[in-house]
Amino acid sequence: MEPDDLFEYDRQVPLDAQVVAQWGNPPLNKLFKVTFRAGLQRRVTGFFALPPKYQEGTRIPFIHYVHGWNLYWGKYEDLCIDTIVVTTHFGYGCLLLDNPTFGEDFDPAVEPRRFAGPYATREWMMQTVIACRRGLDFLESRPEVDASRIGLWGGSLGGYVGSILGPVEGRYRGVALWVPYLFRDFQRHTDGAGRWANPALFLPRLSPRPLLVGLGRDDNADNNRYVRELLDGLKEPKKLIIYPEGHRIEPKTYGPETLEWFAREAFATP
Repeated sequence: MEPDDLFEYDRQVPLDAQVVAQWGNPPLNKLFKVTFRAGLQRRVTGFFALPPKYQEGTRIPFIHYVHGWNLYWGKYEDLCIDTIVVTTHFGYGCLLLDNPTFGEDFDPAVEPRRFAGPYATREWMMQTVIACRRGLDFLESRPEVDASRIGLWGGSLGGYVGSILGPVEGRYRGVALWVPYLFRDFQRHTDGAGRWANPALFLPRLSPRPLLVGLGRDDNADNNRYVRELLDGLKEPKKLIIYPEGHRIEPKTYGPETLEWFAREAFATP
């Protein structure tokens, strides 16, 4: 079995997408809570947001943001909200989904075992990548979305997800990884279950699509060193930004630079 095989899914399963709530107050002027089917039994919940000045009947670029180690609402929810606000006020749409076992899918019985070694991580990564790919199916079904201009932006744990999801899923025009946490031992395995969790086996395949990596200067030094070594071995186009921060990178402060990068490097050419 090739590593990609684990992340394939049945595209004939109906999405059964539903909008279950919506809001229209600043700064989240056009925010929709959505749910759709990720597989035969699982449903994914998330948020679909449009710019304040979105014009009906137009198709716009979208950013699919993959969140970090949040319990979503109630823990680091401000990072999620700020990312949606910055993205939509830039003029792009934003899709932000609950990762499996996080947010509304959180299960306290599962949480301690979520990353308990290579097998548990493989299982979680498989579910997460497939849920995200179904998120792209959802975006393609929406009349507001320019499906030729969808970018992937992941932070922390979401950066780890993006390091595998981005190369596996060719519909993303560009990938931005903020403070990706890639330092666990089993993330470096090249055989057994660990190979499905090893970004070094996936990221080299992203080129010629562009890659942006943002690291915090004062973040974990060992993780930063490993990410930079991995980045050094990748082909162009790629860009590294070092922020004068730790592990928390504020979307309101640094997000516009990343969105400008998407506009210039990922969305400018057909």
